[in-house]
Amino acid sequence: MKDSLEHILHETLVNLVKVSVFYIPESFVDLLKVDKSESVMEEVNKLFLLDQNGFSLSSDTTNAGLFIMPKKRCLNENILLLFDFKEKHSKEGFDYVVEKYSELIESFVYLSEWMNSHSQNDINDITDSQKTALNLQYHFYLEHKQEFETKFNKQTRSLVLNDRTTKTVLKTFKPIVPKFSKPIVEKTTNRGLDKREHIKQLKETTKTNAEKYLLETVFGLKINKKHN
Repeated sequence: MKDSLEHILHETLVNLVKVSVFYIPESFVDLLKVDKSESVMEEVNKLFLLDQNGFSLSSDTTNAGLFIMPKKRCLNENILLLFDFKEKHSKEGFDYVVEKYSELIESFVYLSEWMNSHSQNDINDITDSQKTALNLQYHFYLEHKQEFETKFNKQTRSLVLNDRTTKTVLKTFKPIVPKFSKPIVEKTTNRGLDKREHIKQLKETTKTNAEKYLLETVFGLKINKKHN
């Protein structure tokens, strides 16, 4: 239902994930004790670029440093959404949303910092543009966290990078490892595709399906409803 607690958490979570650069570190697979099947190992330590519609762009042909720039706009939209929610709902409902959102921000800052710190060792032949994208992404999340704290008078935690914290953070993302039986949908780069056919394909991929794919298939994220 629009404007419900679940809806605002879903919308803000989508914006946190939109326009993302990420990879699945092999060490996370070990930490989560995931079976290292051939299909899993094909995807670890491999950089993914997810656009605002949930499509994966080729990290080989996309300038990651330029790709990540709209990320900040997506995060700024969440500040506006939270202000709007505050105006329309009770203090108790808003406080609940702020608490849940702060937990999400803490996790995103932590994971983006982790990837930024470890990517050079994990990803073979990582480019300067990709390193720039990971660094910008981390700082965008960090700045967003700081703005959120200031605007809504909410103090979040600064999590220390270590295995114990990583395990705790990954509980927020159950599971962080993608469902490898459902490969990431790569956005077509066929310049010869008929324009009308391309528009038809985009219409068929609705925003709802894209968001569901992005959150559940790629990240395995689910929002829990508040229980009375």
